[in-house]
Amino acid sequence: MDLAKTTLGLLAVLVLTNSGATALAKSPAEEVQDVRSEFLSEAVKARAEYRRELQKAAKSAVRDYERAAASAVRAGELAAATDAMRQILWLDRDHKKARAHFEAIGQLDEVLKELEDEPVIPEGDEPVDNSKLARELVGTTWTWGAKDTITFAPGGVATVSSDKQPNSRAWRVLPDGMVHVMSLKPLNSYVLVKFDPKSSTYLGKAYLLEYPDFNGKRTR
Repeated sequence: MDLAKTTLGLLAVLVLTNSGATALAKSPAEEVQDVRSEFLSEAVKARAEYRRELQKAAKSAVRDYERAAASAVRAGELAAATDAMRQILWLDRDHKKARAHFEAIGQLDEVLKELEDEPVIPEGDEPVDNSKLARELVGTTWTWGAKDTITFAPGGVATVSSDKQPNSRAWRVLPDGMVHVMSLKPLNSYVLVKFDPKSSTYLGKAYLLEYPDFNGKRTR
């Protein structure tokens, strides 16, 4: 008799427990909403992190452009200095020195108007996996100018065949997928290159050099 009562009691507990679990279970609509809420929360975090990284990269690029502009001025290359200043305004519309430069030559309003159509990250561009491109470049050698070659090494350094010392160039992949190459000492060249590992070719633009636009191909 006691056993029967105990069994019935246990069954009652199980029924009540299952009923409570059923009552607490979320409906399909609630589950869908939860997935959406979780995704939106993660998306907000990812967007904030993206903006922080983009701002950090932009500040670094502005410093590089400032050095290139100063070098251009010392070399008497006004066109190169103006181009560097334009790139600074592209990244920072409120940059005081860049704005003053264009005010001095009467082109500030014109340049700012042009930059309205040049967002830092153009819409519709496919995202570039910069880390993948950097890995692909390490250890490769490419033609560089008329007679030289450039070899990319780990750690953001590179060697041009005509340089007196190895690892005399610094390089990094920018957020837009362009590769920035700069001589370390002295600062006498500043190059932006668009590499295409699939076709083993590239298009480049050099500042403070006799031939600003050039192209090349992979040799090794």
